[in-house]
Amino acid sequence: MAEPLQIMVLPTTVDDGPPQVLFDDGGIWRDSAPVSIPETQTNLRLRVETFLSGVMRQVDKAPPTPSLAHSVAFRSQFADLYRKLLPPEVRDVLKAAAAQPGPARPNLNVYFRAGAEWIPWELLHDGNDYLGVQFAIARLPIVAQATEIRPPRANKVRKVYSLLAQHVLDPAQTAAWESTFSGFSPAPDWENRFPFNGTGNFPTLTQLDEARDADILHVTCHGGLKDPGQSDFFWTLDHKNPQFFDYRITPSIAKDAKLAARPLVFGNACASINAQGVDLISLQGFGASFMVGGALNFVGTLAPITKTMAIAFARRFYFNLFTSAAPGGTPIAEALRVTKATFAREKNADPSYLFYCLYGPPDSTFKPEAV
Repeated sequence: MAEPLQIMVLPTTVDDGPPQVLFDDGGIWRDSAPVSIPETQTNLRLRVETFLSGVMRQVDKAPPTPSLAHSVAFRSQFADLYRKLLPPEVRDVLKAAAAQPGPARPNLNVYFRAGAEWIPWELLHDGNDYLGVQFAIARLPIVAQATEIRPPRANKVRKVYSLLAQHVLDPAQTAAWESTFSGFSPAPDWENRFPFNGTGNFPTLTQLDEARDADILHVTCHGGLKDPGQSDFFWTLDHKNPQFFDYRITPSIAKDAKLAARPLVFGNACASINAQGVDLISLQGFGASFMVGGALNFVGTLAPITKTMAIAFARRFYFNLFTSAAPGGTPIAEALRVTKATFAREKNADPSYLFYCLYGPPDSTFKPEAV
């Protein structure tokens, strides 16, 4: 495996200008001159957020046009952002790395400070393809608090918690969700699922708290939400319940999760066009927050996704993560890239497979424990 390509993104040194982008040049961090752009970083972010939210509202209502992700209208948005955010030197480094054949192509590690999390690295288009399809990308936040990402990073999966929010899936989709982890481990009581086989209660924050000893915490819920006029964003396990404090997952709750087993947290945040009294937003992540709360890795979405894709992508991702012939398992960043690449090869009409992103070490592995 080639040495990873490493990029660092720091807050702008110019008022609302482009971010400062550095890259590792043989062990030395090299600065690069910021791109001169005719609009502010705030406007760029708003434009991308509005575009993604609009696309997902339409995709969630009706079947998308064939292969929307490969349409000129979709990819041009992120080709433009690629040119406006990344200095020519950085684009040259990425181009050279992308030209390498698959096994020789390096991982792409992106270090960033708070305020730069919104940049949709996985969606940036270099004129050939999306970076998230070409590279195994890992987002590595620069945080003040201690996290639990130190080695070892080979993880035995002994316990899975899978939480499904109420009013998200229809009965057929729920049946598909129930099979997300089927067949991966013969161990009894390997998966703790809420609700269980169509019976039992839907989860609240109590079940999130009970998952402290999980090796994988999988949450399927409404996401990309905030109250009108407010800056705080959240997921919800029941967007219709007036007792919202029992159901809302916020960054503060994620930071205080106290996850003891250094798990993988997978957040399937679905679009909710029917949510009342909230705004649908995008480009908000829980990755850094869950890492502070004890997660080794976090897989989530940089914008709300469709329910159909949420189920299909998760099942395929876990297959790629769990069933590798390699003794140590498939590194998580590569499992995520391979999953995206399969949807891309199929020219899937739903573009939200591109929205998944990884936080934390790219070389972590997760293998079901043999009984």
